Amino acid sequence: MTTPSSPTTSISTPSASTLAFIKSKREELYQQIKLSDNDPSAWDDLITFELTNGNSLTPQEKLLLYIKATDHMSSDNPNDPFLVQIWIAYIQFEWQVERNKNETKGRFDYLKQSKIGTKSSNLYLAWAQFNVQIGKLTKACELLQSAISKKVQPVKDLEMELNRIQEIIQSSSFIEENNSSLTSSSIQFQFSEPKESMREKEKE
Repeated sequence: MTTPSSPTTSISTPSASTLAFIKSKREELYQQIKLSDNDPSAWDDLITFELTNGNSLTPQEKLLLYIKATDHMSSDNPNDPFLVQIWIAYIQFEWQVERNKNETKGRFDYLKQSKIGTKSSNLYLAWAQFNVQIGKLTKACELLQSAISKKVQPVKDLEMELNRIQEIIQSSSFIEENNSSLTSSSIQFQFSEPKESMREKEKE
């Protein structure tokens, strides 16, 4: 009687031609960054390519890519949608990987001080969501209320998120001690995955 063989898991390795294409395309994108004087949209093209070309990056490699982008991107227009998107994606991913509250707080404070994204609701939504994750629901509401009072656009998104958090506060028996810890274990939040590339949105 023949014993069935155990199923094997095959791990696909990129072909030589695929690797050559990736290398060539990467060099082309870095050249575009150089020619554009580190324009955020050029960095967005590179990041999108690196994250979708099939040659999977490790979390550390992905983090280093975001660090390189945020270190070199031009911030002449602090509310450039590509600049803001990349910074938010970097902060969210770093938080997911390292779970360092102080580091993440410092990133958001830096954006505020540098006025990066302060006219975009996306910054305040991400910042509020981080505060919800670490149990600071009151702080999250304050951030959203501040943005709404400044008429940061789109205001509708801010109002919807504010209402959602306020409903959680009203319907949950959580205790926020010194505004620093959420004790209700039934409330859990996760950062959403970094948003799709602005390039993809423009195609829709």
